[in-house]
Amino acid sequence: MDDIKRARNNRTIKLRDYLILKAVELAATPADVAALLVELDAIILLTLQNDGKAIADNSGVTEEKNTERAELTHDLNLIIPFLVKHFTTTKNFQARRLIDFTPSQIDAMDDSLLYTEANKVNETATPIMAALILIKYTALEKTAFDTNLAEYLAMLGRPREAIGDSSSWSKEVETNLETQDEIRGRIRIEMNTIRTNFSQLFNAYESADSIDSSGGGGGGNVFTGGVNAGETKQVAPVVYDPTIVFKLENTGTTQLIFILFLAGVQSGTPLTMNAGDLINSPITDFNTDGDALMVRNPDGTIGTYKITIN
Repeated sequence: MDDIKRARNNRTIKLRDYLILKAVELAATPADVAALLVELDAIILLTLQNDGKAIADNSGVTEEKNTERAELTHDLNLIIPFLVKHFTTTKNFQARRLIDFTPSQIDAMDDSLLYTEANKVNETATPIMAALILIKYTALEKTAFDTNLAEYLAMLGRPREAIGDSSSWSKEVETNLETQDEIRGRIRIEMNTIRTNFSQLFNAYESADSIDSSGGGGGGNVFTGGVNAGETKQVAPVVYDPTIVFKLENTGTTQLIFILFLAGVQSGTPLTMNAGDLINSPITDFNTDGDALMVRNPDGTIGTYKITIN
């Protein structure tokens, strides 16, 4: 997919994730979207499958590669919830942030990044396997992860096969995207019925059903800027929702500290990030309430950041 098609598909993924997240609340409203969610999930899967076939034909990526990627993706999606549970229990939120990828974020990774992040997750899990086994992640599952990770790396190093014709699969992808548009249109008809009486749910839906440039399926509002030495400034206002996840990037060369504020006062636990760090942090890691995300620069030179609020 080119960037425009990828943005359309990511928009649909973001909407699907919203419908899953809010399923219980939506079930108590006139918006009848449960069956439409099933359709949406199926067409997203078909779109990604057909795009994979188009990529395979176009770049020489074989069915073996698609299989290896699917197996490694499965291993990641399997182990991450156990790691999240372990690090939450042990209150090691810094470690949790480094490995807490959503399925849509994993799907959006290119081949090299997928290996890099999977290797990081595997290295994190290896020394704490005894603790993971206690919470029902098995040694056999870890062995499969080790094996698939090694095979995936070997596959990345193999020569590509001859370039083939991808046009037919690309046309299928476009047809799939048109189907996504049609399903999203039917979802909008349903969601319009709650615009007045369930305005908070509807506003969250409006945010989910939009194209953004954050690069992932769970994208949201993006804030970039600089912060002077010794300065504390607001990054963005926040309407507190325990489902919010901050994607925090320290894009400069100085250390930065991110803090949740409530009514002008620091609220909860600050997060310190070194230059170059990229962390996914649930708002609940900061505190149980807050109305603004702030950044503080304790260093002697200007710092820069990029924040995505999902």
